[in-house]
Amino acid sequence: MSNQVTAAIRASDYTEQSTNAQRSITSSSANDTAAGTGARKVRIKYLDSTLTAMKEEVVTMNGVTPVNTVATDICFIESMTVEDVGALGGNVGNITLFVGLAGTGGAIGVILASDNQTNWCHHYVAQGYTTYVTVIQAGSKGASSGLVAIRKTSFVTPARAELTIAAQLRVPAGNETALTFGGDVPLAVVGPARITLYVKQDAPGGVNTWYASFGYYEN
Repeated sequence: MSNQVTAAIRASDYTEQSTNAQRSITSSSANDTAAGTGARKVRIKYLDSTLTAMKEEVVTMNGVTPVNTVATDICFIESMTVEDVGALGGNVGNITLFVGLAGTGGAIGVILASDNQTNWCHHYVAQGYTTYVTVIQAGSKGASSGLVAIRKTSFVTPARAELTIAAQLRVPAGNETALTFGGDVPLAVVGPARITLYVKQDAPGGVNTWYASFGYYEN
């Protein structure tokens, strides 16, 4: 994520859906295909609209031709990862998951070329589960410092606002820092919910690249 004032920290854009559907996936490169030199298979990790359980589907790529998923209940996307590769060791093109069949409806999310995974700083907590965040790490590459915050969205009725749930991390320009929830007091998030890391730059419009991650366990 770069050149933003306040935004979720993700390597590529993610457009969250609210209903189940059968989706489709394709690449911008013909090399990303079943017997190609790039990405051959992609794993989609997701929850349906009820957020009751984490599910997965592995899709065999067909280059620039969209491939429809088998599952018809894909809603909230946890991540996408390249599973099998050819001689080049990764996805040659941008791999895009689409809202509808045959590459229609706009993009839900993208694995950027050569990344092999979505690199999104979010996590969905399924209903009946609790996620315990143990550490947040963040770094800045560029001239601007900023604040990194962890926020929670609860998927309940009525809808709840997305709120910051811990002290914000101040990250100096060109540096990195961490916030640890140690001992017996990790940061607990009860599902159904989504946890996301956000950054607010001190210099609006400054050209910065932000890196972040959070560690957790779940039961």
